[in-house]
Amino acid sequence: MLFLLNQVAAAQKSIKILNLLCFFLSLLVLFPMIASADGIPTDPRAVAQAYLTSWYEERVIPGDAFVNNQFQKVRPKLQALSSAFPKVVESNTLPDKVIGKFDELCVIQLKCDLNSHEQTTTLIHEGTHYYDLSKAGLVGRDLQFRILEQNLIRFDESWNKKQKADYDYISTPEEMHARIMVLRWLAGFKPDQEVQKEELSQILKKLEGEGALTPGAANFETDVYDLVKITRDSESIRNLLNLMN
Repeated sequence: MLFLLNQVAAAQKSIKILNLLCFFLSLLVLFPMIASADGIPTDPRAVAQAYLTSWYEERVIPGDAFVNNQFQKVRPKLQALSSAFPKVVESNTLPDKVIGKFDELCVIQLKCDLNSHEQTTTLIHEGTHYYDLSKAGLVGRDLQFRILEQNLIRFDESWNKKQKADYDYISTPEEMHARIMVLRWLAGFKPDQEVQKEELSQILKKLEGEGALTPGAANFETDVYDLVKITRDSESIRNLLNLMN
């Protein structure tokens, strides 16, 4: 009798293990893998979230104690946002030439036909809007305007209507910060790094050689192209890299 009871118990245990195994196998079918074998995220949403989370956990603004002090005061609020990263949906209703949008419902819309790299850079761009448009927001928006004013080209009344509209849109602190974050990711700059002239020069040369600054090229990076066009020079880009959040 005892032998039979042991056999029944063993069988029940085996059934439980089998059920758990089936459950985990079903998860693999329902949810795509978001990490490589070494644990590094590979899914674009996971990559963007991990990057932005790490940035706000470790960010130190080098070379300017006042700006850094202001940032450190709100950093805990920005860190808290990481756990509620926006939902991401694909959309076929975005306007022409718009590949991503952070909307009022805290959802990031992505154009349907983006490749993995384009999804990642767009999610970093739009994810930065998520942080900047929160209650914590960009540290000292007036301060950010002053930083930009010192480093952007001047508005020119002789520009055509499109040039004026593009400048007005791109030159806001939120749009400039989103583009700076994409460049930081592409370059591999660290949150506590003070970017040096030669480092930035090498990165820009590399990107240019890859076609990142050539509209229509396969590797074209719109955000970096915008930065180069709207700033006074590479030193101005370096200032933004070092002084913005």
